[in-house]
Amino acid sequence: MDAHYYHVDVNWQVDRKGSLCSPELSKENGPCLEVATPPEFPKGMPGIWTPEHLFTAAVSSCLMTTFLAIAENSKLNYGSFSCPAKGKLEQVDGKFMMSEVTLSPTITIFDEKDEAKALRILEKSEAIYLKHLSAEFIEKYPIILRPIITFITAIFMTPTGIKAVFVQLMFISAILIGFWRLQKKLRVKAKFVDSDSNSN
Repeated sequence: MDAHYYHVDVNWQVDRKGSLCSPELSKENGPCLEVATPPEFPKGMPGIWTPEHLFTAAVSSCLMTTFLAIAENSKLNYGSFSCPAKGKLEQVDGKFMMSEVTLSPTITIFDEKDEAKALRILEKSEAIYLKHLSAEFIEKYPIILRPIITFITAIFMTPTGIKAVFVQLMFISAILIGFWRLQKKLRVKAKFVDSDSNSN
C-alpha cells in the first residue's frame, strides 16, 4: 500500500487560541476546531479543545475505527461501541508530557456467547493499532486497555426477553387499573356517605 498523507493547518487567532483545519475536509463535512492552551497552564482557556484532548482523541478514535473494521470482517453482531478515554499529562524529568492514555471501550452485544469473540477483536484491534507505532512511542506513551462487555440490549432483543418484558408490563398495568378502580369506588362510597349524612 502506498503512503498516505493527512494535512492539517493551524492558525493563531487571539491570546492562546487558534483554529485547526484541514484542506482535505470541506466546511460541510469537517468544520475547523478551535484549539487553545489548557486552562491548567498560564493564560489557558477553558471550554476549548486542547492538544492534550486531541492527542487522547486520536488514540481512542483509532482504536474505534480499527475495531469497526475487524468486527465487520469477523461478523460480530453488536449493538453499540463507546470508548471513554483518559489522557494523563504530568512532569517527567522536569518536562510536561502525555505519560499514558487509558481506554475503556464498552461494547454491547446481543448474545452472551459472543463475549469471548468481542474481547478477542478488541485485543486484536489494540495489537494492530500498536503495530503502527514505534517501540519508542509505545514506551513513551503507554496505552492501557480496560474493555467492558455488556449484554443489556440482548435482554430486550431476544424473543424470550420481549415476552418477559410484555408480561411484566401487563402485570404492572393490571395493578394500576385495580388501584384506580378501588380509588373510584372509595370516592363514590365517600360521596354517598356525605350525601346521606347531609339529608339526615
